[in-house]
Amino acid sequence: GVLVVLGGLFALSLAGLAAAERSRDRFSALLAIGLSSMLLWQTVVNAAGVLGLLPLTGVTLPFFSYGGSSMVSTWLGIGALICVARRPVRGLTAGSVAWGPNTVVPDWDSIWSR
Repeated sequence: GVLVVLGGLFALSLAGLAAAERSRDRFSALLAIGLSSMLLWQTVVNAAGVLGLLPLTGVTLPFFSYGGSSMVSTWLGIGALICVARRPVRGLTAGSVAWGPNTVVPDWDSIWSR
Protein backbone atom coordinates (compact mmCIF):
# COMPACT_ATOMS: atom_id res chain seq x y z
CA GLY A 1 0.00 0.00 0.00
CA VAL A 2 2.74 2.45 0.90
CA LEU A 3 4.60 1.78 -2.36
CA VAL A 4 1.42 2.42 -4.34
CA VAL A 5 0.88 5.79 -2.64
CA LEU A 6 4.50 6.89 -2.98
CA GLY A 7 4.66 5.57 -6.54
CA GLY A 8 1.51 7.47 -7.46
CA LEU A 9 2.85 10.72 -6.04
CA PHE A 10 6.16 10.17 -7.79
CA ALA A 11 4.36 9.45 -11.09
CA LEU A 12 2.29 12.61 -10.65
CA SER A 13 5.50 14.61 -10.19
CA LEU A 14 7.01 13.06 -13.33
CA ALA A 15 3.84 13.87 -15.27
CA GLY A 16 4.19 17.50 -14.15
CA LEU A 17 7.78 17.57 -15.39
CA ALA A 18 6.64 16.13 -18.71
CA ALA A 19 4.02 18.88 -18.93
CA ALA A 20 6.79 21.41 -18.31
CA GLU A 21 8.77 19.98 -21.19
CA ARG A 22 5.79 20.27 -23.55
CA SER A 23 4.70 23.73 -22.38
CA ARG A 24 4.33 26.72 -24.66
CA ASP A 25 6.35 29.31 -22.82
CA ARG A 26 8.95 29.71 -20.12
CA PHE A 27 6.48 30.79 -17.44
CA SER A 28 4.36 27.68 -17.90
CA ALA A 29 7.48 25.50 -17.83
CA LEU A 30 8.76 27.10 -14.64
CA LEU A 31 5.31 26.91 -13.03
CA ALA A 32 5.03 23.19 -13.80
CA ILE A 33 8.59 22.51 -12.60
CA GLY A 34 7.97 24.40 -9.37
CA LEU A 35 4.66 22.70 -8.61
CA SER A 36 6.01 19.26 -9.44
CA SER A 37 9.10 19.75 -7.31
CA MET A 38 6.94 21.05 -4.44
CA LEU A 39 4.81 17.91 -4.60
CA LEU A 40 7.87 15.65 -4.79
CA TRP A 41 9.68 17.50 -2.00
CA GLN A 42 6.71 17.24 0.37
CA THR A 43 6.50 13.51 -0.35
CA VAL A 44 10.22 12.89 0.20
CA VAL A 45 10.40 14.95 3.41
CA ASN A 46 7.30 13.29 4.85
CA ALA A 47 8.50 9.77 3.97
CA ALA A 48 11.97 10.47 5.38
CA GLY A 49 10.42 11.82 8.58
CA VAL A 50 8.26 8.74 9.01
CA LEU A 51 11.27 6.47 8.41
CA GLY A 52 13.31 8.40 10.97
CA LEU A 53 15.88 9.67 8.45
CA LEU A 54 14.90 13.31 9.01
CA PRO A 55 13.29 15.01 12.00
CA LEU A 56 9.53 15.44 11.74
CA THR A 57 8.91 18.95 10.45
CA GLY A 58 5.15 19.09 10.07
CA VAL A 59 5.20 18.81 6.27
CA THR A 60 2.02 17.06 5.18
CA LEU A 61 1.84 14.16 2.76
CA PRO A 62 0.01 15.55 -0.30
CA PHE A 63 -3.64 14.39 -0.57
CA PHE A 64 -3.43 12.18 2.54
CA SER A 65 -2.42 14.13 5.65
CA TYR A 66 -4.98 16.20 7.48
CA GLY A 67 -4.64 19.92 6.96
CA GLY A 68 -7.15 22.22 5.32
CA SER A 69 -4.86 24.86 3.88
CA SER A 70 -2.34 22.26 2.73
CA MET A 71 -5.02 20.29 0.94
CA VAL A 72 -6.43 23.40 -0.73
CA SER A 73 -3.01 24.58 -1.92
CA THR A 74 -2.16 21.10 -3.22
CA TRP A 75 -5.38 20.90 -5.20
CA LEU A 76 -4.84 24.41 -6.58
CA GLY A 77 -1.35 23.38 -7.65
CA ILE A 78 -2.69 20.27 -9.38
CA GLY A 79 -5.27 22.44 -11.14
CA ALA A 80 -2.51 24.73 -12.39
CA LEU A 81 -0.52 21.69 -13.58
CA ILE A 82 -3.56 20.46 -15.49
CA CYS A 83 -3.92 23.89 -17.12
CA VAL A 84 -0.27 23.84 -18.20
CA ALA A 85 -0.60 20.30 -19.53
CA ARG A 86 -3.76 21.09 -21.50
CA ARG A 87 -2.33 24.11 -23.30
CA PRO A 88 -1.19 22.98 -26.73
CA VAL A 89 2.42 23.20 -27.76
CA ARG A 90 3.20 26.02 -30.16
CA GLY A 91 2.77 24.72 -33.69
CA LEU A 92 -0.22 22.48 -32.92
CA THR A 93 -3.75 23.39 -33.84
CA ALA A 94 -6.76 22.86 -31.62
CA GLY A 95 -7.93 19.82 -33.61
CA SER A 96 -4.60 18.06 -33.99
CA VAL A 97 -3.61 14.97 -32.07
CA ALA A 98 -1.22 15.74 -29.20
CA TRP A 99 0.85 12.57 -29.74
CA GLY A 100 1.45 11.69 -33.35
CA PRO A 101 4.16 11.52 -35.98
CA ASN A 102 3.87 15.25 -36.74
CA THR A 103 3.82 16.45 -33.12
CA VAL A 104 6.11 19.36 -32.38
CA VAL A 105 7.61 18.77 -28.94
CA PRO A 106 10.28 21.28 -27.91
CA ASP A 107 13.39 20.17 -26.11
CA TRP A 108 14.72 21.85 -22.95
CA ASP A 109 17.06 24.13 -24.93
CA SER A 110 14.18 25.62 -26.87
CA ILE A 111 12.22 26.25 -23.64
CA TRP A 112 15.03 28.24 -22.04
CA SER A 113 15.87 30.23 -25.19
CA ARG A 114 12.37 31.78 -25.51
